Amino acid sequence: MNKQKTKDLDGQQKLPRLLVRDWQKVFDAMDIGITMSDKNGCFEIFNSKMQAITGYTLEQANACGDFSRLIYPDPLEHQEALERINEIMQKPEYHEIETQIQAKDGTKKILSVSTSLINYKDQVMFLSIYQDITRRRKDEQTLEQVKDELEIQAWGLTKANVGIKDLYKELETKAREVEKLSQVKSDFISMVSHELRTPLSITKEGISLVLDKTVGEINEKQEKVLSTARSNIDRLARIIDDLLDVSKIEAGKVELKRELVDMAGLIRQITSSFELKLKEKNLELKVNIPEKQIDAYVDPDKIAQVFTNLMGNTLKFTDKGYIEISLQEKEKEIACIVADTGSGIAEEDLPKVFSKFEQFGRLPGSGAKGTGLGLAITKGIIELHGGKISVESPAWPSLPAGMQGTKFSLNLPKYTTEEIFKEYLNNGMREAMEEKVRMTLIVISITEFNKLKQEFSDEKMGAILRSMEGIIKDTLRRKGDVVLKDSGEMVVILADCNKEAASSVENRLKEALDKYLTNEKLSGEIKLRFGCAVYPDEAKNDIELIEKAKKA
Repeated sequence: MNKQKTKDLDGQQKLPRLLVRDWQKVFDAMDIGITMSDKNGCFEIFNSKMQAITGYTLEQANACGDFSRLIYPDPLEHQEALERINEIMQKPEYHEIETQIQAKDGTKKILSVSTSLINYKDQVMFLSIYQDITRRRKDEQTLEQVKDELEIQAWGLTKANVGIKDLYKELETKAREVEKLSQVKSDFISMVSHELRTPLSITKEGISLVLDKTVGEINEKQEKVLSTARSNIDRLARIIDDLLDVSKIEAGKVELKRELVDMAGLIRQITSSFELKLKEKNLELKVNIPEKQIDAYVDPDKIAQVFTNLMGNTLKFTDKGYIEISLQEKEKEIACIVADTGSGIAEEDLPKVFSKFEQFGRLPGSGAKGTGLGLAITKGIIELHGGKISVESPAWPSLPAGMQGTKFSLNLPKYTTEEIFKEYLNNGMREAMEEKVRMTLIVISITEFNKLKQEFSDEKMGAILRSMEGIIKDTLRRKGDVVLKDSGEMVVILADCNKEAASSVENRLKEALDKYLTNEKLSGEIKLRFGCAVYPDEAKNDIELIEKAKKA
């Protein structure tokens, strides 16, 4: 496995006559292997990274007499290494090779090696730089396996899939032209996301029309073939979506559209969509969620994807018993657990659970199959939110073998109302500036709030604030309008709203809240003050906007 190329130099390079020891710390700090040896194989330099790559120290490398025999134990490979050394001596040029060595612990490693001849202390020395590219080659192999799987799926489609095959061939042609794996992946994902989805949708729609007998009758055999083709299209689409999600997460291109989300309601909504599958497998669903609303500042679509992935994963590997989901609000975070009584995960596989293209416990034959990307995507989404996710197996050691299950624990950070408000406000101002529109801030304050807190119980005051918040939300007519509650103040952010429109909204809010206070016989005790400010007409930044709204 040797790929060699040379590049002519103007002659042997000369290294300044400095002691090697003076540079040792510099060499050891580098993340590449560096060696300098004479023609007899005696090393002057053998830095820390080189020791990590090979497993040998400088003393061990020099003590053996022929270090190349240690890293090339195969006689043929050792002979090739000696021939390369002779070639460098005969042709003092810059040499680059890709070679496989054996480290001290027996592992095989693929290295990129660059060698030049230099003059040091009036003798010719070999100066070599080593880079461990084993992981890169493994990733390339993994990518090739993914591409092979895509090709196999494409072969099962009808003539309508010819367009997909042509696009994929074009993708492969472009991928071969790229020198680095990261660029290969980037081009692949870009092509998939922009080119494959359209023909996939058209193909699926065409097959669906035939299956629905919209264009004419079909027999049972034709229906079976077309149904298989449509299933393969759906699977290919899922692979594309997963690859695209992973690529965006790794590239840092995922834009979170965060808002206050009722986590309890979200989890109930997700679990309800799995009721049929749970019933088919005769599994019990245990949901331990508080009755009260637990708000988290998250991207609802992304967090829904997280729980969908976790529920799908537990269903796949749980054949009897139950699946349990619990939610708990802590002081600084929101904790959630998804556990099951499935087959569990082997101890040696636990460190790889959130890695890409890793699958555990898959049985041969038909059934649900995945890409091995779901949990990697889940981890990426949670970390984008500043949270953490972990896995534990067995989850229930006391249960019989095969039912000890797996437990996924995830934690999302809690934010103060002030932190959330500032982000909402800054995002709204930025969008207003980009779209050249106005944004309005309305502040509704309860006068003498601290005094009222002494007169009313905490429970009653909390109920009043929640009721007022609900009335404001119901009164606002647009989905994009934001309501935030902070003690004795309600803050309303109106996107694309000028002063005139804001005055109309303010009047509606006054009318709705006055009606509520009158009906609850609170109008004599609770007085409200309204303030309004428009960006950028009345303020240039967030501080000015808040001050203006509170003083209005």
